[in-house]
Amino acid sequence: MNAEFLLTREKRRELEVVEIANQEYRLHFHSHIEICLVTDGEMEVWINDQRRVLRKGDISVAWSYDAHAYYTPTYSYNISAIIPPQMFEEFLPLLDNRHASSPFLSDPVLFDRLYALMKDLSVCEDELTRKGYIYIILGTLIKNMSFEENPNQSDRRLSSKVLIYLNEHFREKLNLIDVAHALGYSPNHMSYMFKNTMRLSFNQYLALLRLRESVILMQEGKKSITDCAFESGFQSLRSFYRAFQNEYGCTPREFLNEISIEL
Repeated sequence: MNAEFLLTREKRRELEVVEIANQEYRLHFHSHIEICLVTDGEMEVWINDQRRVLRKGDISVAWSYDAHAYYTPTYSYNISAIIPPQMFEEFLPLLDNRHASSPFLSDPVLFDRLYALMKDLSVCEDELTRKGYIYIILGTLIKNMSFEENPNQSDRRLSSKVLIYLNEHFREKLNLIDVAHALGYSPNHMSYMFKNTMRLSFNQYLALLRLRESVILMQEGKKSITDCAFESGFQSLRSFYRAFQNEYGCTPREFLNEISIEL
């Protein structure tokens, strides 16, 4: 399944520093930077096309719009910092046109330093001081990570605006040209941004939003499959059934039957 854009986190735009037991989350992305320090057990982490089993003392960093997921086979405990973009604007020039060679780090000294900073950040209430901690954390990471040139990186600044718009309007009749003009971009640039930043086309992402909505409506059991399809924004049943089969590997009816068996 494709990575999910977390609209709720994107709109909230708040700093979060949390300690989590048995971390698990499906593949997702957002404009925030997400730093995870494993303090006990082990946890599988996927970031873009790289996967690693992290153990106590290991670090993962998902930069803005990196697709990432977490899975705990048995037990894990970690502290994570999720930093909204308005709190690292001055770092954007350092990250433009670059991406990390590896999102994973195994360095005991670095781990201890970041852990202490994140614990202090978690109890800090002064906004200016919090930003200072964030700058030290990000500066420390950039100093200790290797980066490669990536000419598509700067396009990620456009992503939040575009994806929020689509999440709010996906039920309507949309096409690439109209959305691009509504947001002040050229259609060619919009298409380029999706292919290089989202790793899927505009139409594929739009279908994904509509499918998730249709599944929610179907699970409520109040409407027919046809009504769920059209209320989710699909313009024809043929396109709905084709997209559903491609994404879930079954028909909508088979999907509902499987859910009823599980219940």
